[in-house]
Amino acid sequence: MINDINRLNISEECKNKLMEKEDYDILYSIAFNKDVVNNNLKLLSSYGIENLEKLFLNKPYIFIMNTEKLVKKFSKFNIPVFVQIINNDFNAIDKIFKQND
Repeated sequence: MINDINRLNISEECKNKLMEKEDYDILYSIAFNKDVVNNNLKLLSSYGIENLEKLFLNKPYIFIMNTEKLVKKFSKFNIPVFVQIINNDFNAIDKIFKQND
């Protein structure tokens, strides 16, 4: 599991904080889905979301989500405006999870 966590495209500091903070089930899900997590990190970065590591540490469930589903959820919004809102308050990203698919 640790080897898979080490393959995430995040800093060593973020990996260490993640290992300290999260319980085994979340860590296992992240490790098992490392490719999805890396794809979602890349996707959210391409949208212009800043401070991805802070978002990752506080809302790891977003990064485990199927990338296509995450794209679909974001597409319901004006992405540049929504990204700006998220960059000001990353808790705004919870809004995409309150909507039905």
